[in-house]
Amino acid sequence: MSLFTMAFAQRVRVTFSIKDATGAPVIGASIVEKGTTNGAVADFEGNLVIWIEMGKTVVITFVGYESQELVVTQTHYDIILNEGSEDLDKEDKTFFITN
Repeated sequence: MSLFTMAFAQRVRVTFSIKDATGAPVIGASIVEKGTTNGAVADFEGNLVIWIEMGKTVVITFVGYESQELVVTQTHYDIILNEGSEDLDKEDKTFFITN
Protein backbone atom coordinates (compact mmCIF):
# COMPACT_ATOMS: atom_id res chain seq x y z
CA MET A 1 0.00 0.00 0.00
CA SER A 2 1.35 3.44 -0.89
CA LEU A 3 0.55 6.69 0.74
CA PHE A 4 0.31 9.82 -1.38
CA THR A 5 0.25 13.19 0.36
CA MET A 6 -0.35 16.45 -1.42
CA ALA A 7 0.59 19.69 0.28
CA PHE A 8 -1.16 22.89 -0.64
CA ALA A 9 0.19 26.33 0.15
CA GLN A 10 -2.42 28.08 2.21
CA ARG A 11 -3.37 31.70 1.76
CA VAL A 12 -4.08 33.74 4.86
CA ARG A 13 -5.91 37.02 5.37
CA VAL A 14 -3.37 39.81 5.88
CA THR A 15 -4.50 43.35 6.76
CA PHE A 16 -2.61 46.58 6.16
CA SER A 17 -3.02 50.13 7.44
CA ILE A 18 -1.19 52.54 5.15
CA LYS A 19 -0.42 56.10 6.25
CA ASP A 20 1.97 58.88 5.29
CA ALA A 21 4.62 60.43 7.58
CA THR A 22 2.00 62.78 9.10
CA GLY A 23 -0.31 59.88 10.01
CA ALA A 24 -2.86 60.64 7.27
CA PRO A 25 -4.30 57.62 5.42
CA VAL A 26 -2.92 57.03 1.92
CA ILE A 27 -6.20 56.51 0.08
CA GLY A 28 -5.72 54.44 -3.08
CA ALA A 29 -2.31 52.99 -2.16
CA SER A 30 -1.93 49.55 -3.68
CA ILE A 31 -0.39 46.29 -2.58
CA VAL A 32 0.40 43.57 -5.11
CA GLU A 33 1.96 40.17 -4.57
CA LYS A 34 5.24 40.43 -6.47
CA GLY A 35 5.12 38.73 -9.86
CA THR A 36 1.33 38.29 -9.83
CA THR A 37 -1.89 40.25 -10.27
CA ASN A 38 -3.05 39.41 -6.73
CA GLY A 39 -3.54 42.74 -5.01
CA ALA A 40 -5.76 45.28 -3.30
CA VAL A 41 -6.29 49.04 -3.00
CA ALA A 42 -6.52 51.00 0.25
CA ASP A 43 -9.91 52.39 1.27
CA PHE A 44 -10.73 55.89 2.63
CA GLU A 45 -9.11 55.00 5.94
CA GLY A 46 -5.94 53.64 4.31
CA ASN A 47 -6.87 50.04 5.13
CA LEU A 48 -6.84 46.99 2.87
CA VAL A 49 -6.93 43.21 2.98
CA ILE A 50 -5.08 40.75 0.78
CA TRP A 51 -5.17 36.94 0.80
CA ILE A 52 -1.62 35.65 0.37
CA GLU A 53 0.73 32.83 1.34
CA MET A 54 3.16 33.49 4.19
CA GLY A 55 6.69 34.09 2.91
CA LYS A 56 5.57 35.81 -0.30
CA THR A 57 6.74 39.33 -1.16
CA VAL A 58 4.34 42.25 -1.59
CA VAL A 59 5.03 45.59 -3.27
CA ILE A 60 3.36 48.68 -1.77
CA THR A 61 3.02 51.70 -4.07
CA PHE A 62 1.31 55.04 -4.49
CA VAL A 63 2.15 57.92 -6.84
CA GLY A 64 4.42 60.47 -5.16
CA TYR A 65 5.65 58.02 -2.50
CA GLU A 66 8.60 55.64 -2.35
CA SER A 67 7.68 52.02 -3.09
CA GLN A 68 8.24 49.42 -0.40
CA GLU A 69 8.65 45.66 -0.56
CA LEU A 70 8.22 43.28 2.33
CA VAL A 71 8.05 39.57 2.93
CA VAL A 72 4.77 38.57 4.57
CA THR A 73 5.40 36.91 7.94
CA GLN A 74 2.46 38.16 10.02
CA THR A 75 -1.25 38.92 9.58
CA HIS A 76 -1.24 42.71 10.17
CA TYR A 77 1.07 45.54 9.13
CA ASP A 78 1.09 49.27 9.85
CA ILE A 79 2.90 50.85 6.89
CA ILE A 80 4.30 54.39 6.70
CA LEU A 81 4.97 55.58 3.14
CA ASN A 82 7.59 58.29 2.64
CA GLU A 83 7.33 60.97 -0.01
CA GLY A 84 9.15 60.20 -3.26
CA SER A 85 12.51 61.46 -4.44
CA GLU A 86 13.38 64.43 -6.65
CA ASP A 87 13.49 62.08 -9.65
CA LEU A 88 9.71 61.71 -9.43
CA ASP A 89 9.33 65.52 -9.62
CA LYS A 90 11.47 65.60 -12.76
CA GLU A 91 9.41 62.82 -14.30
CA ASP A 92 6.16 64.65 -13.53
CA LYS A 93 7.47 67.79 -15.29
CA THR A 94 8.43 65.74 -18.34
CA PHE A 95 4.81 64.72 -18.90
CA PHE A 96 3.18 68.10 -18.16
CA ILE A 97 1.13 69.23 -21.18
CA THR A 98 -0.86 72.43 -21.72
CA ASN A 99 -3.36 73.35 -24.40
